[in-house]
Amino acid sequence: HNMAKHKSNSMHPTDAYRKEIRKKEIKKNKQQRQQVREVTEIKKDPTVALKKIKEIEEKEKQFGPSDRLAKRKEDLKMLHTSLIKKQKREEEERERQARLNAPKGGPEDMGMPPPSSFAMPSFPAGAPVLGPPDIPPPMPNMHNPPMGGMPMMPPPPPPR
Repeated sequence: HNMAKHKSNSMHPTDAYRKEIRKKEIKKNKQQRQQVREVTEIKKDPTVALKKIKEIEEKEKQFGPSDRLAKRKEDLKMLHTSLIKKQKREEEERERQARLNAPKGGPEDMGMPPPSSFAMPSFPAGAPVLGPPDIPPPMPNMHNPPMGGMPMMPPPPPPR
């Protein structure tokens, strides 16, 4: 019974290759998620970008300059400046809207009637819906009666 001895820990070369590729893919996805998380954090609070830039500068002092760190620092600076500009634009827009929407002396000054005249006339709850005088009111749909229209009989008790 001395057939080919199988090593239990060996793997088919194709499977090993797939496993290796999958491992690399997972690592890449993890880095992408980390970057996305970081960008959203920075968008919420641009001062985080300044902290990250300081961290990179500390690393450069410790390990010397590298192209990767320099590019990262440049990207963070660009992101920070664009966010600050965007915040200023939004703030100016809010101020402009506040000035436009600010009531100057009341509704009479705007050429609008007072809000009380906008109230809908109230009708009793069961009043028929009236259209133009020559059109009759809508008839109830006979093919599809409303759910609460007819009283339902209770279901018969189950047989014993």
